[in-house]
Amino acid sequence: TRKSVRENIIKVDGKILKDILPNHKLKTVASVLKLSVEKGDIDYNIFKQSFWTKDEIKQILHYLHLDLKITKEMFEFMYKEFLPFKEYMSPDDQRKLNWLRTSPASMVYKIVCHHAGLKEEYGEQPKTKKNFQGGLVLNPTREETKGNIICFDFTSLYPSIMTQCALFSDKCDCCSNEEKWSGGGYFEVQGKYCSKKQSKIELFIKDLFIKRMKWKDEGNISMVYTAKIILNSLYGASSSPLFKSIHTEFIGSDTTSIARGCLKMAIDIY
Repeated sequence: TRKSVRENIIKVDGKILKDILPNHKLKTVASVLKLSVEKGDIDYNIFKQSFWTKDEIKQILHYLHLDLKITKEMFEFMYKEFLPFKEYMSPDDQRKLNWLRTSPASMVYKIVCHHAGLKEEYGEQPKTKKNFQGGLVLNPTREETKGNIICFDFTSLYPSIMTQCALFSDKCDCCSNEEKWSGGGYFEVQGKYCSKKQSKIELFIKDLFIKRMKWKDEGNISMVYTAKIILNSLYGASSSPLFKSIHTEFIGSDTTSIARGCLKMAIDIY
């Protein structure tokens, strides 16, 4: 059974579809997505009959026609929503509509492999999920604060860490074991990474991030969101051994560890 794979990244009026979709009935989905066609109602017992009157046949045909119109309009919605991802995929994936029909993790894996010139290989899906410490969550230090309040945030923290710390390069052969970066005395990491250059994966992330900032300045909301989905989905994809060509042993745990270190340093400074 195919499960829905895009609910977490489709936005309707600024809200994630998964959070506002009470069920997966076609009528409900059509209503939430604000499609122009409204699905009619019918007593399903009518389909158990062996014969129908002319009026019943007319009723059935009208009901089924609305089904087709809604399905067509829903496909057109999805096609338009994810069309910007198409140009990032290989010609074969474009032909197969994989920019539309795959999970976000699979989609970003295909995109990275295509742009970094990597072979799209798949490993074993682990039977049990490997757990490691996630982000840093701090409780408020005051009950109430009045006056000017400043919000400090990191832009695309995980993708930035992966790029700057070259976390895709644990198998680099240009550095000796002593030359490899392992936290620099500031961060606690388990892996050892290239200290001399960025890989093609990291260069792709860097290029896409720079483009995202440019699109943001230009007000190109569609491409900003496209870049955001690719960058944010990369962390989950690279953490899974299933996506063999971009997975490294400690990339998940080291990314979150460095992120916690960045936040702690920011708190100490500010």
